Amino acid sequence: MGDNRQVYGSAYGFANNWYALVQGGTAHTLGQADTTPDVTNGTLWYSINSAATTITHFDMQTAGGNSQPGLFEGKCIKILFTDANTTLADGPQLALSGTGNVTFAANGYIGLLYHNSAWIETERSGGVQPAQARTVTIAGTNSAIDILDTDRILVVTGTIAATTVSGLSGGYIGQQLTVVQGSGGASIYLPYGNNIYYQGTANFLISGTNSDNATNSVIATKVSATAWSINGGKIAIT
Repeated sequence: MGDNRQVYGSAYGFANNWYALVQGGTAHTLGQADTTPDVTNGTLWYSINSAATTITHFDMQTAGGNSQPGLFEGKCIKILFTDANTTLADGPQLALSGTGNVTFAANGYIGLLYHNSAWIETERSGGVQPAQARTVTIAGTNSAIDILDTDRILVVTGTIAATTVSGLSGGYIGQQLTVVQGSGGASIYLPYGNNIYYQGTANFLISGTNSDNATNSVIATKVSATAWSINGGKIAIT
């Protein structure tokens, strides 16, 4: 059978392709540890990486080994991940939904469409963007923090007992950020106003103490070009 079959229903890949793999076959598997695997001939592919591998692009070649992107415009591929070691890197040649790299669990799946020399994600199952935890230390009593697009968890550490985050800059609209109190025991305050907003107007306290008006983490969402909204946690009356 060819790469696409349709007798009683639609199917991708060769007949008995997975059976061949179980028996030691390699038909339509992405090359072991290959960061730019060749997918010229085929629609359905399987990852079999035994160690961490980050794919940045999927190559295609014409006869003679020459790359001619225009000949492959509109090509679609589907990848089934049989391992938990494969990461797709979001970038100019691999445009994934959302931002940041994506690591797939075993039996995860992604669909990609080739357009203008790049692969564009069309569908996904089982892909997880790794949580990007970053620690920021505020040395003074009042300081703003620049948020990176890859930030998911922000651990804020203060050098004095009460540290105030005066504002959050950077990031993208819709980004969700978990702000956590770091080590050292310093209470972190997020003051209402500037570009941080929540219900009430008292300072928002992030503290490791177990009291009714404190929490050791909070979720912030960027809701406009400059504003961040706090949801969850408790308000400290200060």
